Amino acid sequence: MPTVREILESLHESGDEENCEPVQFQRGETIRGALCLWHQGFRFLKIRKDGSWFRCEQRNCPATAKLEDNDLMTGILGPKSHHHGCAPSRYDAETKRNLMKRMVKEEPKKKPSQLRAQTRTDVDDEVFELLGTNEALDRMTNRAKNKFVGKINCTDPLKIQIPPGLLIKNGESVLIYDSRGLLSVLKQNRRWSLDGTFRSAPKPWMQVFVIGCYVNNRMVVAAQALLPGKASKYYIEVLQQLKRAIEPVLPIKGNKNTVNTLSLIIDLVMTDFENGMLKAMRHVFPLCERSGCNFHMAQAVFRKARSMGIFNLLNEDDDEGPVQRKSVHKTFRSVLSLALIPPLYVRRAFSTIVSAAPLGVQGWLAYFAKTYIGTTQFEIDRGAEAFEPHVDVGHFLLRRTRSTTPFSVSQASIMTGSGPIQFGLHSPQPSTPTIPLSEESSLQLIRRWEHDIVRPPRFPISFWNVHIRVQMALERTNNGMEAAHGQFARELNHHPSLSDFITAFTRDIDKQLDIGRAEQLQKCTKRRQRYIIKEQNVVRILDEADFESEEGLANSLHLLGLVMQGFVEGLHIRGNEESDEETDDADGN
Repeated sequence: MPTVREILESLHESGDEENCEPVQFQRGETIRGALCLWHQGFRFLKIRKDGSWFRCEQRNCPATAKLEDNDLMTGILGPKSHHHGCAPSRYDAETKRNLMKRMVKEEPKKKPSQLRAQTRTDVDDEVFELLGTNEALDRMTNRAKNKFVGKINCTDPLKIQIPPGLLIKNGESVLIYDSRGLLSVLKQNRRWSLDGTFRSAPKPWMQVFVIGCYVNNRMVVAAQALLPGKASKYYIEVLQQLKRAIEPVLPIKGNKNTVNTLSLIIDLVMTDFENGMLKAMRHVFPLCERSGCNFHMAQAVFRKARSMGIFNLLNEDDDEGPVQRKSVHKTFRSVLSLALIPPLYVRRAFSTIVSAAPLGVQGWLAYFAKTYIGTTQFEIDRGAEAFEPHVDVGHFLLRRTRSTTPFSVSQASIMTGSGPIQFGLHSPQPSTPTIPLSEESSLQLIRRWEHDIVRPPRFPISFWNVHIRVQMALERTNNGMEAAHGQFARELNHHPSLSDFITAFTRDIDKQLDIGRAEQLQKCTKRRQRYIIKEQNVVRILDEADFESEEGLANSLHLLGLVMQGFVEGLHIRGNEESDEETDDADGN
C-alpha cells in the first residue's frame, strides 16, 4: 500500500495543474519547536522530518501541502481540500505564544506573570481563550527558559550545567577570566577596590565578591565572583585566579623548565573591614598598600553606637537635655573625624575626646579604642571605667634623676595600675605618709596617649586613617563601587536565580568597557560642586590646624565634625534602610 507521501509526489509529478498553483504560507511552530505551515486559517504538520510534504493537523482530514522554498515560505496545496472549518484566531494565538518564548530568551529574568500580561495586551476574547490558562502559559515559559539556560537554577552546585549561551560572550568566557577587555583595564589601573554584597547573590551562594578599579576617578567593575561564604580561602582562590589571568606565567627563553612571572604591581586596594578579605589581600598581594573604606568604618561605628543605646541619650528630657544632646553629637562627630587628621596625632586626639565626653558613652568609647586605637594595660584592667570623664591614666614612672621628689604609697599603687587618678574629685583613699626617694630617682607623669599599647587594635590606624588620601584628593570610600554594583543589581530581585544573574552580568560588560574607555580618552567625569567645596573645607582645616596642643586638636575635630554633618545624617538614613546581614567584622565587640 503506497504511503501518503508517495501518493502526493506521484500527483505532483503527473503534472496536475489544478493544484500546482504556488501559494504563500505563513511560518508556524509547534509546542516542541518543529516547523508547521499556516494557510487561510488551516495548520499543516510535517509528515516526515526530512520531507517537504505536510498534512492537515486533523488526522482524518485529507488536505495536504508541499513547501518548495523554505526561505520564501512558498509551495503548493494538495489535490484534496479540507472537510472542516478554518480557525484564523488559532494562528494569532500561536504567534503570541511564540512571542512569549522569544521574550523569555531576551529577558529571562522577567516573571511569567509579567510575560502573560505583556503578551495578552490588546487581544480579542477568542485569542485570549485560545492562548491557554495561566498555568499552561507558565509551564510553557518555564520550559522555554529551562531550554535556554539549561540545568543552572538548581540548589546543588555540582549538578549545575551552564549552557554556552550564558558562558561565552564574544568568543570569551565570562565566568573564568571575565572579559579580556576588562582585565586589560584592571591591569592598567593600579587603584583597585574590593567589596562584597549579599542581596544580589543567587542561591545557594552567600555573597558576590566584586573587584573593580578606578579609571581617573570613575569606578569600573571588572570582575564578579560568587562565593559560598566569607572565609579567606574563597577570597584567596578568586584573587589568585584573577592574578593568573592578568599576569600569565611565561617560560623563560631557552629554558622551558623555568618560568618567569611578570610583576603585577598594585598601588592601593580599598576594601571594607572583612577579615577574610584582608587576609586574602595580604596573601596574594603582600606588597600593595591596603586602605579601609571610610564609609564602612563610619557605618560600623554608627551601628555600634545605636546598638549600645548611645542615641537614646538624645531623647532625655531633663534640665541638661540640650547640653547632653549637643555633647553626644559633638563626641560622635569628633570620633569620625579622627580618620581625617594625621595618624601621628590620632591617639592624642582620642584622649582629648575621652576627657570631654559626656556620661553614658564610655562603653562605646571603649569599643572604639579596642577596635581602632589599641588599649593599654590600665584600659584593659578597668574596662569602660577607664574612659569616664575626669579620669586620667597618666601613670607615674620612676626615672633616674638627681632630684629628691617625695613619693607616697598612694602613688605607688597608681604606678602598678591598681586604681584610677581622679583629678578635681576627692580621693577615696586615706592619706598616706610620704617617703623620700633616692637622690637619683623622680616621678614623671605619662599621659594616656604616651602609654604603650598592650593589646593592638583589630584594625590599625594606618589602615583606616585617610589623611594622606584627603591631601592627595583621592577617593576615601568605596561608594563608587557600591553605586556601580547597585546599578547592576537594580534590575535583579533579591537573591535572583543564577541564570538571571549571569545574564545581567554579561550585559553589564559592554557598559563597563564603555565607561573605562570614555574615562581614558575623554575624562568626562564631573564632580558635584557641593562635594568639591566640602573637600576644600576639609583640606583648609587640616592645613590650618594646630595638632601640637590639646585645645588645637579639640577645635580641629570640632570643625571637621561640622563639615561632616551631612555625612553623619547619611549614616542615620542608611542605618534605617540597611539589612542586618550586611555587616562588617568591625561591628563585633
